[in-house]
Amino acid sequence: MTQQTTAEKIILVTGATGNQGGAVARHLLKRGNFKVRAFVRDPNKSAAHALQQAGAELVAGDFRDRASLDRALQGAYGVFSLQTFLKEGGLSAEIRDGKSVADAASSAGVEHFVYSSVGSAERNTGIPHFDSKFQVEEYVRSLGLPYTIMRPVFFLLQLRLNASNGGAGHALPTAQS
Repeated sequence: MTQQTTAEKIILVTGATGNQGGAVARHLLKRGNFKVRAFVRDPNKSAAHALQQAGAELVAGDFRDRASLDRALQGAYGVFSLQTFLKEGGLSAEIRDGKSVADAASSAGVEHFVYSSVGSAERNTGIPHFDSKFQVEEYVRSLGLPYTIMRPVFFLLQLRLNASNGGAGHALPTAQS
């Protein structure tokens, strides 16, 4: 097997048409260090078209369809794995989907797996969507995959959403406060 240069290595990005996955895909494309393969449910979505125009390869699939995951992972060097509970099936679907991506990545022999979790997932907080992320973290660890777990705490988008939905919003500290 010939050794690939970094620019030839493929990163599969799940959640690529959403905010976090989309930001990862766009950043990777902009840097040009890796090829980006975007795992999308609907390749006709405007966000998918934008990624394709920027240079991403689109692979249509579904986390529940192992064959589509296997196709998407063919020749992939790494994976950025992101799932959400904000869909049909809720928390159990998030756990199932996270484990499915990890299983497929392990079988494909990816060299690095990045899982997007949540800050404090490991603290047994009793917050259901923290606990679901931690279950996936533990599963990823059990597979022996080379991995990185990201635990973002908060996104600026959450401030905008809270304010736009009539929420009280949040005050950010300033240098003078």
